[in-house]
Amino acid sequence: MAVNFHLVVDLDGVCVSSEADANEPDTLRMIIRPGIFAFLEKATCTFKSVSIWTAATGGWFNRFLQELITHAPD
Repeated sequence: MAVNFHLVVDLDGVCVSSEADANEPDTLRMIIRPGIFAFLEKATCTFKSVSIWTAATGGWFNRFLQELITHAPD
């Protein structure tokens, strides 16, 4: 049963890590954090709502969503 709390997680550091691309130093490579799918699944079953917060640009967030879709388990 879900508790009556809202969980807000930070995109950077919780959901993804980033590092400079060795071939293109000005480009950040996004790395989906290990266990993020299990974490989000458990969180959505446990909390009334789950939100992902970021201070980054909309483009970075959209890139994250695309990464999630691409790497989501079946």
